[in-house]
Amino acid sequence: TPPITQAIGLGVALDWMGSLDWPAIARHERAMTTRLRDGLAAMEGVRLLGPGDLPIVSFTIAGIHPHDLCQVLDGLGLALRGGHFCAQPLLAALGAESATRASLALYNEMDDIEALLDGIAEARRVLA
Repeated sequence: TPPITQAIGLGVALDWMGSLDWPAIARHERAMTTRLRDGLAAMEGVRLLGPGDLPIVSFTIAGIHPHDLCQVLDGLGLALRGGHFCAQPLLAALGAESATRASLALYNEMDDIEALLDGIAEARRVLA
């Protein structure tokens, strides 16, 4: 039997995506990315990695391993990725062994960014 269910699901997903206002989504993601990067840059010991124009923000915090940070943030209901992301050569070129990554998308809101910044501040208190 051909994968009919998957084909129908893909068609519905593509119809939904085609109905979205992509310029508005791009503006929304850009605003959230700017707020997150600005908030992180204001924190002592935080180093931002990579370009600032993508809704994917990677960073390190001096003295805190990304896995530990992600564990604390998970307990606060915040989902981030921590590790080397199978990109060890890139991280080495950036002078980092591992990093934490926040990936923003159309379903995130500015309140999520504020909760993340507050969560990082709390994690720093717990892990310091």
